[in-house]
Amino acid sequence: MRINVLNFVKKTSTGKKTLIFFLIFLAFNFLFNLFIIPQFNTYSGNISMLDVSRGYDIHLAEKFITKTPKEALSFYLRCFLPVDLVFPIIYALFFSFTLAFLFSKLTLKTNKIELLLLFPFLMAATDYIENIGIAFMIVMNPKFNNVFAAVIMFFSSLKWHLGGIISLSIIITFIILMIKIIKNKFFTKK
Repeated sequence: MRINVLNFVKKTSTGKKTLIFFLIFLAFNFLFNLFIIPQFNTYSGNISMLDVSRGYDIHLAEKFITKTPKEALSFYLRCFLPVDLVFPIIYALFFSFTLAFLFSKLTLKTNKIELLLLFPFLMAATDYIENIGIAFMIVMNPKFNNVFAAVIMFFSSLKWHLGGIISLSIIITFIILMIKIIKNKFFTKK
């Protein structure tokens, strides 16, 4: 499975496809931040969604499940969740294609570095587990299980940490690429 995903990403990642997924990624972010999240906040009385909260704890999870108005939770399940089930595929492909494209420009082809191409898919998997877990907790409302919430919080935390590693990898690789371009352009003999 790992080899198939790596081969797919390496063979299909181009600058054009990376740009297309970047634009789709931006469109989803605009949809979330300009429409869905503000509408949820209107229904919820500004109780934050767990999905977009970094580092929430048991008390915040319990508050979200038990104190958020039913209209807001219904909106979450009907509007936010379906869009958020597509989004992880989009960002996994965007981040993987971006890394693969940058790695190809630097001619980085070692197996250890190429494993970073799998991190976006691992992040997407943890996001799916978090989404399904939150939906399950909403459906089970008003019953709240601390252990189940703690497991979902673990996957949420893992998702955000993987996102940080991916972002740093992209930034560092981009900086190295820019240094290489500048060095080749200004410091090589013609």
